Amino acid sequence: MWVVGSLAFLLPAALIAIECLSRRSVAVESAVSASKTPAVDRGALHEPPNSLWPGLGVSNRFRSAQFQALSFVVLFLVASAGLVLLSRSRVDDDDQVLRGAQQAGPFMIGLYGPEGDIPVGPASFAILVQDWGSRQLLLDSEVTLLMRNATDGSAKSRQIAASHDSDNKLLFGAEVDLDSEGSRLLELAVQHGLDREVTSFPISVVKPQADSSWPWLSILILAFATLLAGLYFVRHRTAKSASPDISTS
Repeated sequence: MWVVGSLAFLLPAALIAIECLSRRSVAVESAVSASKTPAVDRGALHEPPNSLWPGLGVSNRFRSAQFQALSFVVLFLVASAGLVLLSRSRVDDDDQVLRGAQQAGPFMIGLYGPEGDIPVGPASFAILVQDWGSRQLLLDSEVTLLMRNATDGSAKSRQIAASHDSDNKLLFGAEVDLDSEGSRLLELAVQHGLDREVTSFPISVVKPQADSSWPWLSILILAFATLLAGLYFVRHRTAKSASPDISTS
């Protein structure tokens, strides 16, 4: 959703970049108008108007169109790589759903996690603890998780203490490492004051499937870069063909 919303900023940025990289065409237009006057300073034709480069003492090669294009390509690749890394990193738990809710003594315990069967590997869960009678949130509770084998009840992981979720302060969050396939029981132990109850939720762990989704973000960035490069070369080719021949007086 963030990537789609960023298009509103990327398109104007592309237009500004093309305009900045097309400074040579501005110098050519100035040269055409200056060539119609009786006295022409030939050295001024090669310098963009209102340029600050001479005062900074920068070499001509650092203000050439080739250097500007190369600098833009490098910056574009760095920004694109950062965007791809951000898109692949997990920044929230919006994919979690309510997997079940159970009454355990004076508590009402709700378990949130990935929908359906869970692939082998780390999985994040969130727990909501409420008072059964008043439905008041018990935020000062202590919650621990333990993964057990559904067939013989043996422990399949070490006991993990849940902490308040960074995105939702009303939930307790924890990450459990699912190391193998099979039917599991996610055991939740909740303690509030002198009350302590244990309940469990069934979990089905399956073999992870190969990711067959298209790398749409990489394809979009490549297409956008190709379009930008095409527009840049078209602009400069047009400017080059329109430049006057000033080699002869």
